[in-house]
Amino acid sequence: MASSPNCDETSLFWKKIPRRTFITAEEKRLPGHKHMKNRLTLALYANASSDFKKYFAEKNLPLKCLLVLDNAPGHPPGLEEDILDEFMFIKALYLPPNTTPLLQLMDQQVISNFKKLYTKHLFKKCFDITDNTNFTLWEFWKGHSNIVHCFKIIDDEWHGVTR
Repeated sequence: MASSPNCDETSLFWKKIPRRTFITAEEKRLPGHKHMKNRLTLALYANASSDFKKYFAEKNLPLKCLLVLDNAPGHPPGLEEDILDEFMFIKALYLPPNTTPLLQLMDQQVISNFKKLYTKHLFKKCFDITDNTNFTLWEFWKGHSNIVHCFKIIDDEWHGVTR
């Protein structure tokens, strides 16, 4: 049988860099300095064996989904009442308080590994561009790193997260 899929949301400050780098020192010297805090909310989804859709197709099974939600304030009660007819294969189940860390597979270093891969890719791109052009680090961040580049890195590095 297919392994249980898991999904969790996380924030990604896609232009945020560690505070103890040359980049932040340069950034602080600029007039009108504000830390870059461009933020995305990602929903990362996977199952351990990577065969979720394949299994259902091979067994000719209907698609069914149990959406297990913790008690975070952003998860509204009564969510099932708002599900559109074409998504009625989705059922919602709310976890009791304080059980998420025990049950949430994405909390078992999947998200942190993804973020490490993302940061590594972003810095490599930053250093490649600044080493091979006359751009300063600030020029790279301000004019040569945009949301499209961010999505490409997210896609590349999500595929790099292994079982």
